[in-house]
Amino acid sequence: MNDQQPKPLERPNPRPFQFGLRAMLVAITLLALFLGLIIVPLREAARRERCSNNLKQIGLALHNYHDVWKQLPPAVTLGPDGKPWHSWRVLLLPYLEQMPLYDLYQFDEPWDGPNNCKWHEVSLEFLLCPADPTRDATSTSYLLLIGPHTPWPGTETTGFRHILDGTSNTVAVIEVIDSGVHWMEPRDLDVEEFLARAGEGRAFDSRHKGGANVLFVDGSTHFMPRDLDLETLRRLVTRDDREPVDWSEIEE
Repeated sequence: MNDQQPKPLERPNPRPFQFGLRAMLVAITLLALFLGLIIVPLREAARRERCSNNLKQIGLALHNYHDVWKQLPPAVTLGPDGKPWHSWRVLLLPYLEQMPLYDLYQFDEPWDGPNNCKWHEVSLEFLLCPADPTRDATSTSYLLLIGPHTPWPGTETTGFRHILDGTSNTVAVIEVIDSGVHWMEPRDLDVEEFLARAGEGRAFDSRHKGGANVLFVDGSTHFMPRDLDLETLRRLVTRDDREPVDWSEIEE
């Protein structure tokens, strides 16, 4: 008879499983961080590109308007009371595939008149920067620079023939976050106010890292860096100082 007691069954060592679980969690964390480093910049690049495409669409509409009327649209149209009634953005609607909305708009009353108020809740995505999550859906991210020696000297009209510095060297429309301007509202940005903000480093407060998208009169778009010097910026927003800036030199 065998007097030896049977040996108890050995329990499996849990350490390999525990080590594997920890390694898996670390790997998942590192993968998430890695994907974040890739996905976030790609997402931002896509939003920046969509914003640039919005401006290109506006630029094409400006050129089509110019082809028909032989001039750029006025920044504002005044009513009989001498006050700003209509915005250039409304005048561009037929050239932005928005003819039905244009036909509903009444030009015999101001933008906030009893009939035109009915369309204040209309949102136009191509007038909004997709990178700005706090934007009001009925506002615009794209403003003109108004003032003497710009393409938009107020209620006066200009044409390409007046852009003496060249249409590829002159800023037409800039991107502005939180503009507080309804897309129908006849209000934009005074050029001197813009340059004063630039002197304080606040000219391009976009959601894009490092600067903002800008449309030039020729219909091209460029990314304007925040640290662009004030004198160069002043020359870019001026149409007739006969000191054109070569944008390729800035990009280099």
